[in-house]
Formats: sequence, C-alpha cells, structure tokens
Amino acid sequence: MEFWSWECIILVVLEMLMGVAGIVLNLMIVTTVRNHEHLQAHTHTLLLGNISFANLMMAFLAKPISAIYLSYAFSTKQMKVGLAFCTLYKLTYHTCWVVLPLSLLTLCWLGISTLFDKTKCLRPESPPSVIMEGEEKVHIVRMIPTARQKGVLAVIWVISTVYGLMASFPEKVLGEEMISVSPPSSLYSTPATMFKSTARYDMGSERHISESSLEMTTPPGLGSESELAYCPMMTIKENTLDSIQLYLSLYIPAILGPILSLLFLIVMSPWLILSNLRQPAVSGNQELSSDSGSQGSSLLTPVLSGIYIITYYIHMVYSEGLKLSTLHKLMVKYEVGFLHLLLFPLFSVLLRTDLRAGVKKTMHGQVLCSQPQEPDDYQNV
Repeated sequence: MEFWSWECIILVVLEMLMGVAGIVLNLMIVTTVRNHEHLQAHTHTLLLGNISFANLMMAFLAKPISAIYLSYAFSTKQMKVGLAFCTLYKLTYHTCWVVLPLSLLTLCWLGISTLFDKTKCLRPESPPSVIMEGEEKVHIVRMIPTARQKGVLAVIWVISTVYGLMASFPEKVLGEEMISVSPPSSLYSTPATMFKSTARYDMGSERHISESSLEMTTPPGLGSESELAYCPMMTIKENTLDSIQLYLSLYIPAILGPILSLLFLIVMSPWLILSNLRQPAVSGNQELSSDSGSQGSSLLTPVLSGIYIITYYIHMVYSEGLKLSTLHKLMVKYEVGFLHLLLFPLFSVLLRTDLRAGVKKTMHGQVLCSQPQEPDDYQNV
C-alpha cells in the first residue's frame, strides 16, 4: 500500500473517532437537560444544552461527510471537492459553527447580570398556569423553558441559520463577484512530494502556474460549469464569505463576549466587593437554595471561552499559515480545531454539580428507562 493511502486512512479514522466521541458526549448533555426540568429552568444549563445540540449536529452530520471529503481531497490533490451531500455539509457546518459563539456570548453576559442580581436564572417567580381539577385540587404547572428563554434560543438559531443559508448558496445571496477567489495557495503550498510536476507555486506571482498543477487542483467538472456544489477543504482568505465567517464566529463574539465582559467585571469588581460587604448575612439554607443549581458556573464560562477562542482560532487562522505537510495541516485544522466538540461537554459535566448529578441519573437508566413514580419536588426551592 502506498504511503498516501495510509495517510488517507489516518484522516478517515481520526474524523470518524472525533465524530463518534462527539455524538456520545454531546448526546449525554442534551438528553440530561431534556429530561430534567430543573436544568431547563436554569438559563445557564439551557444554553449549555443548546451548545451541545449544535455540537451533536456537527458530529452526527458534518464529521462523517468531512471524513470522506478530506480523504478524497488528499488522495486526488484537490483543494475543492464536488461530491454528493456537499450542500448538506456546508449548511450544517456553517450554521452550527455560529451557534456556539453566540450562545457563549449570551453566557458571558448572563453571568455578569447574575452577579449584579438583575437576572435570576432560577425563576420561582415565573408566571404559572393553574389547572383546576374539581373544586378541591389545584395543580400548578410552570412553563419551562419560559418565553424569554425561548426567545434567546430563537434569536441565536435564526442568526446562525441565515448565515448558514448564505454560506450554502453564496451565488444567490452575495453574487458571483463577491465570492470570487484567487488561485489556491493554502493546501499544497508546501514543497515537494504532492506534485509530480517540476513547477513550483510562486506566492508572489500567482499567475505563473504550470498546466499540470492546474489540472491537479481543479475538481472534475469545474471547467464545464457543473451544477454540483463544491466544498473547499482549506479556507481561502481572499474569499468574502470566509471573512464574514471569521468576524461573525470568532472576532466579534470573542470581543463582545469573553473579552468585554472580563474587562467590565474588572472595572466593576470594587463596587461588587463593597456591595457584598454591605449586604446582611444570609442564612445557610437560603444561600444553598440560591446557589445549588449553579455551582461551578463562575469557573465554567471562562474555561469554555478559552477553549472556544483557541480551537476556533486554530481552525480558521492558525492552521492556514502553518508550514507543514498537507496531512499535518489537515489534522491541525480538522482535529485540533474541532476539539471543542469533546472538551465542551466534558468540562460542563466536570464543573457543574447539578449537570453532573443529572448525567449520573441519566447514565444509570433512571431517566431513559424510568419506572412510574411520584413526581419530584425540584421546583419547590
């Protein structure tokens, strides 16, 4: 077996392992939040469930297709791949890629608002609906999630879906002149063995490319105006659509979310300290009831923000400038750059007490295979 065949196998195995692990871990979080109303009542865990759902879609739909595309692109030495399900891949990838930073942006300012006691994540004051059963029994049902929580999730998904549609059908949204790109310079700009042609790609003079190089980097059917959609395996920096994705999913959410909220917290920390000192002492039971559902939230958000910024930067920026072989560049971009699929659910379970307890109950079969029992008193806090 040739050396490049082993490299293709490595790419496929790594992508499939990433996909399977991402499905298991994120499905665990989604199932736990879905089956525990007291977790849905907390906006923080609801947003964590939203992030895990987006990661689950990425691992279930995008990663298996990506495994085929990467191996095909690597073996045929093509920068763009025109195969089946390319539109599905692009729609899933671009939509879910934006959900995470927007949800994390909301988490950052939710934590700040909780510190200032402007927004209570546990909402016993939420308006109930009362159901009368005869003249004696009154059953109170709380609407979880609330309209405000549904509105936040809806805004996140609407923005992400609009961008996903724009990225999947750029010719209809942006026009041909807005998405035109320069000749490929990322995937096979490293020397040597990938090209049989003796000509080298000159970064300074992009037009001086041999005919054999053009044949290698052009997918079949591009010259004949094929109607197939094409998926680039490496980001083309001159592409307007990629610049929009870079700002929408990395620069703007990172600045407005983790960075700005951290600066705001540093500036307001003296006022917060003085306010805590002036407040009367709170009884132990009261303090426990207010914080029992959010233990670890203050540490979890900065940890997730750091993971998000590092992995997104590696995937979208750092991997493009690496002077490595093609295999190593693809591994850095699609494996290291997607580690948030695994790290987000792991740290969420590790740092949140209520979520960890819910996962234990789910994994022990008390939710998925539960027996009829008396209703819990989770909401009587």
